[in-house]
Parts: sequence; structure tokens; C-alpha cells
Amino acid sequence: MDSARLATVSICLLLIPIQDAYIYSSNLHSPLHHPQQNLITPSTDTSFLLNSFSSRPVCFEMVAQEFTVDLDKPLVFQVGHLGEAYQEWVHQPIVSKEGPRFFKSDFWEFLTRNEWYVIPIIWLPVVCWYTTKSFKMGHSPPQIAVILLLGIFVWSLLEYVLHRFLFHIKTKSYWGNTLHYLLHGCHHKHPQDELRLVFPPTATAILLVPFWNFVKLISTPTVAPALFAGGLLGYVIYDVTHYYLHHGQPRSEVPKNLKKYHLNHHFRIQNKGFGITSSLWDKVFGTLPQTKSLEKERMQ
Repeated sequence: MDSARLATVSICLLLIPIQDAYIYSSNLHSPLHHPQQNLITPSTDTSFLLNSFSSRPVCFEMVAQEFTVDLDKPLVFQVGHLGEAYQEWVHQPIVSKEGPRFFKSDFWEFLTRNEWYVIPIIWLPVVCWYTTKSFKMGHSPPQIAVILLLGIFVWSLLEYVLHRFLFHIKTKSYWGNTLHYLLHGCHHKHPQDELRLVFPPTATAILLVPFWNFVKLISTPTVAPALFAGGLLGYVIYDVTHYYLHHGQPRSEVPKNLKKYHLNHHFRIQNKGFGITSSLWDKVFGTLPQTKSLEKERMQ
């Protein structure tokens, strides 16, 4: 799920100090235009991402609706001023390993950055602990394996639903744009920001509380721990896979296709292809993007 996303939003809504909200009302400029230098726009060919990209940060000014977004300054409290132009702006990706600064405060900036390997280090022991609880309550290893798989399956659907209906919600108000940028917009604007591709563990822990309560509601006391562990394992698989699809160099066919499928969502058809770990739910719900060959046939 995306870098800055649902977890970051949860923390920010609770803790961000008001004085950190910068209003760049003085940065008013001319009507909408789109500088082309260093701007990567959606393309029908995403193969350039499989090979190389600039490791240097890209900095320029984007003018929209008489407001300038300055990438050299903290972004979070600027993007809300774009209004209706925000949707167009946020879906014009900038490819750089180094992401922009979000907040003036070093503390809040730190909370938005996270190394990918922290996710399995922290959460896999939790998965094992909850799995063991169900085992001690009388479930056999085969039964626990089935429950874990069910939890992963449930997560895969949740992954799709969140990505399609929440992460890609249309916004135009100041706070709507601001929260969307934190939630997922930042990932589409800077898809290769390697420190904002996984959820911060502290925020994830907060979100796991309602998830645990939900699992207890839909299952029995002995099944709930293993089912929760399966869902959490699905999340770990998702976050690690998401990072790999952006920064890994797969050599076998399956991960190559999965990487191409996800980068297609970023750089070609951004309103389809919402699955990250698989295309299953895109096929079920009709959001599977067309191939280039089919598009060419329809255009002829």
C-alpha cells in the first residue's frame, strides 16, 4: 500500500501539530502548464523502469490553478491548494529513488520513512505467536495451515478493495487532497521513493487493533488468532512484494510479469490493475487492464 499511505494518515490525524501546516498562499503564479524537463508522464512503455532511472532527486515547480507546488519545500501542506488540478498533477510521476520532503519538522518527516526489511523483522514473530495460540487451543497443523491460507486470501481482497476504492478516491478540496497525498498520492507522484513504499510499524500496530476486533467478530475464539496471523502474513507478503516490484530486478517469468503489471498501473493505465500481489481480483471485478495488442486492435 503504498509510500505515505493509510497508516501515515492515521498518525497524522492524531498527532500533527497545527503549527507545522504551511500555507503557501504567496506562491501564486500563472495558469496551468506542465514543464517537461525531468517530468515522467504516463507512457505505454514502462520498460525503462526495469533497467535504470536517475538516482538524483528531481526538483522543479509545477503550476496548477494559479498555485505553484515547489518540490524544494515540504509538500504535504502545499498540494491541497491545487484544487481540481490535483488529480492531474499527482498522476504525472517523477522517477527518483530519493523522495521529496513531506514536513518541516524532522520528527514528523522521520515517521514517514521506513526501510522495507523492518516489516518482516517486526511482524513475522507476531504471526508466529498468534499461530501458536491457535495450536495450543487444539487445532492441528493442517487445520492451522488452512486458516492461515484463508487469512492471506482475506487480505488479498482487502488489498484490492482499499487500493481501488480508498487509495484512488477522487478529491479536490484542500484537506481531501492533503489526506489523499499522504494516503497514496505521494506514491503515484514519486513511485520509486524507496523509503515510503511500506507502512511505518507504529502506525500499522494502531491499525491492527480494529483488524483484530474484526477477526474476532467473524470467527471463533480458537480460530481467530490463526486467522489474524494469516491476514498479517498476507500484509507482510504484500508490503515486501510491493517494494520488490519497484526496486527488484526479477529474472524469472512470474515476478517479471507481476512487476510489469504493477508498473503498468503507475505509468500507463492508472485506473485499472489494482492488485499488487496478484491480478486475481482485477479479473473478478473487471479492472484488468487491456494489453497493448488489444488496444491497437480496437484503435484500428
